[in-house]
Amino acid sequence: TRDSIHRLQGGTAHLQRLLGFRIYEIPLSFRPTRTVSLQGSGLEITRLNIVQRSSNLRRIMDEVEYDSPIGLLRLEADQQGLTAVRFPKPKATRSSIARPNKSKNRHLKSAVKELKSYFANGSNPLRTPLSPQCTNFQKSVWIELSKISSGSTTTYGEIADRIGNPKASRAVGLANNRNLLPIFLPCHRVIGKSGKLVGYSGDIWRKEWLLKHEGALL
Repeated sequence: TRDSIHRLQGGTAHLQRLLGFRIYEIPLSFRPTRTVSLQGSGLEITRLNIVQRSSNLRRIMDEVEYDSPIGLLRLEADQQGLTAVRFPKPKATRSSIARPNKSKNRHLKSAVKELKSYFANGSNPLRTPLSPQCTNFQKSVWIELSKISSGSTTTYGEIADRIGNPKASRAVGLANNRNLLPIFLPCHRVIGKSGKLVGYSGDIWRKEWLLKHEGALL
């Protein structure tokens, strides 16, 4: 029973002999870290893990909507940083758009301020703290995204090389497609090997608009 197993002494080896099958332990190197610094970008990804998180830390979510040149953006954040940037379906009236000053979340206020500056000048950096939920592989890809400077592009294969997995270009594409923080983690700057604009969750026309805005496309 569960109670008898909890009383067992001798660790994993004893359990394996008793149960008749092997128990695989996850090595420490695969366990998620709380914070990953994005070198050279001033950005930070904070990983909140439910298991490791203190029981007295309650994740408080908040959101605002920002009317941008590429359509409505829904910004979501918790107390540690920006968690998502989404492209919701257009609403019936502009009056229904939430105003940024209705949220007291400092990360949302920072994100809106930086987006205004970015859409005025595509070279302006985005430094709002980021707090997305992600796998270790996604995190490794997203960190590389943060290093792509405005006005430049790279390919899925090149990112795969940078993370030490040159055969993972397709997986890199999937991680890009699941990027929760477009613009802030600029997956629009990743293009196909042939130069074709592919794989953008916010529609290809937005990817093209952003690259033109930054001067990467004429």
